[in-house]
Amino acid sequence: MFNIGDQVVHKFHGAGVVAGIEEKTLEGDILQFVRVRLTMQEGDILIPLKNGITPDLRKAVTDEGIKELEEILAGKKSVVEIKDEDTPIDPKELINSNDPFQIAQAIRLLTQLVKEEDADASYKDLLSSARMKLTSELMLIKGITKASALALINRSIHGTEKFMRAAQKRRKKIAKSKGQS
Repeated sequence: MFNIGDQVVHKFHGAGVVAGIEEKTLEGDILQFVRVRLTMQEGDILIPLKNGITPDLRKAVTDEGIKELEEILAGKKSVVEIKDEDTPIDPKELINSNDPFQIAQAIRLLTQLVKEEDADASYKDLLSSARMKLTSELMLIKGITKASALALINRSIHGTEKFMRAAQKRRKKIAKSKGQS
């Protein structure tokens, strides 16, 4: 069961905070809903409950979970092992699981696939979607901005030194373009 103030993640809408538990009468039946105030979107969503649960909503990770997410993004740990070389891991399945650790592994996998020259464009869209799911959760848990959450993901994947060099290169490029304007 969910309580007001719980930090939660919806499978499709991302992270938010439980704002209330409501009952509504629909066609004579009394139904329960969880009202969630979303992190990355304006407004609330109502999620139907059945016997106090919903498969599309879970509690957000803890601070310890964030450390584990960083290890997975860095490639130091896996949550889904490759069973045989002929059957690769399907990143869509990992993302659709709504498990933050599987989503982190999908981001790691998709980042590697996108770097390949003949990468399918659909991988880029899938990577973007997965990053936004994890970003909304990090924003909520750590109380940080979208840019900071994305930076945390990038730093975890690419390592601090490489991330800092890339950031410095971007700042120089921006400064140079401002100087030409």
